[in-house]
Amino acid sequence: MLLGKQALYSNHGGSEVMRGQLDRLMAALALPRLSLGIIP
Repeated sequence: MLLGKQALYSNHGGSEVMRGQLDRLMAALALPRLSLGIIP
């Protein structure tokens, strides 16, 4: 999974939505065949 750095700072929908997205991302990182990359 690749993310642009700006995606970590874009706040669409407010802090509740962003918190939910980050929680989902953290849960996905527990998958054994998934790695996360951030493009600056």
